This record gives sequence, structure tokens and C-alpha cells, in this order.
Amino acid sequence: LAADATVEKYFGEEESRTEEEWWEFAEYEGSVNFVLTRLTPDRCGEKGEDTTEACLEEGKELLRRFTYILDVQCLEEGIKALSSELGLPRPHVKRGIANDSLHQMTTRERIGNDEIYDFIVKRNRRDIELYEWSKGLSLVKCSELTSTPVDDDLLHVDDDADDLEIGNVSETEQPTSQPTPAKNPHEDTSKHNAIRAMQIHNYKLGRALLLNVHITHHGGTTVCNAMKQLGHAP
Repeated sequence: LAADATVEKYFGEEESRTEEEWWEFAEYEGSVNFVLTRLTPDRCGEKGEDTTEACLEEGKELLRRFTYILDVQCLEEGIKALSSELGLPRPHVKRGIANDSLHQMTTRERIGNDEIYDFIVKRNRRDIELYEWSKGLSLVKCSELTSTPVDDDLLHVDDDADDLEIGNVSETEQPTSQPTPAKNPHEDTSKHNAIRAMQIHNYKLGRALLLNVHITHHGGTTVCNAMKQLGHAP
């Protein structure tokens, strides 16, 4: 349900949205597998409920190539962990303006119509599957967090990354702070891990182009600006 001014312009503000506006939002082309559609070259997620498993696998394959994935559910902890991983100064995280009462409600409660809710869930089932799967690749596993802040002592930064030899990085030579993706016996992760280690190494040497892919408006621009000011690469 993350939205911007454009969505509110066409479908009204969420708090005051009518049933008719909710249906228009639910059937809107931008409300169908939003993430998967943008991660796949053929936009195969646009098929909604009929989106194939092959399309889902395309999205997964691209996400496996990302150096870091942060789960928006615990974005603050993710940003702090990312800073520690890359040896950057601890960021100052400022709370944004949010409707706390709204975000304490479940999605079904926010929509207020079971038929519309079920329609949106079915139409976006592949996006939901992708998100649940991607949690295992997140730098910080939100489900493992408690009310206690992330322990900085657990976020070790490898200062010897410059010793890596580009093009010949084994899995055992990866930075010690690298989080381990969720294990899947049907996937060979060693190749992805080696690529990831080289990506981090190139970034620290200033030889990388930093690309931030943020699907919704959850601090992506802020992250990009901070990384450009603090980091080693454009």
C-alpha cells in the first residue's frame, strides 16, 4: 500500500478513500506485482494472478546478484548494519513523519473491505512470494530482532579487504562481516558469494558504480545521498 502523491491524486488519500476509489486502486496497472514487474526485463509480473513461477524465478535470480538487500520492515537496523559492513560512519537516523495509528493496523483493516483485500492479494501473489523469499537474503533478518538495538560488536568490518585478488576470490576469502544468505539445497550460492565479495572489494577501492534500487519510497533517496557523501564510489 506504499504510495506517493500520484496515487493519492488519482485514488484519494488512504484514510478517506471510498470503496469505489479502492477498487480503482486495486485494478490500477501500477498495483499489480509492482516489484516483480520492475525487476524483470519483460515485465512479466503484469499478468497478475496468472504470473508464472518462471517469472518469479527471474526476479529471484536478479536479487541474488545484488550486493546487499535491506528489508524495509527493519530499515533503520539495516542501514546501520550496512554502514558497519562498509566501514562508514554510523548514520544519524531521523524519524520521518508517519501516521502511527494507520501503520498499526493490518493491511486488511486499512483497506476495510475483504473482497478488495482478497483481490489485491491474489493479484499480487507472486510479489508476496518474492518478498517472503527475499527476507532470507536481507542483511538484517527482521524476524530475529528484538526490542534491543543491533549490537555493534556483532557487525565486524573487514579492514583487510584490499588483500583480495580481483577475479580470483574464493568463498573463504570473503569479508568476515558478510551475512550468510538463507541456505537452499537446490541453489549453488558459491558463485553469487564470490561475485558479491568482488563487488564489495571494488567499492572499497573506489572502482565501483553504486546503484541503489528502491522499489517504494522508503528512504532510498536518503540512502543514495548518504552513500555518495560517505562512500568511495559514485
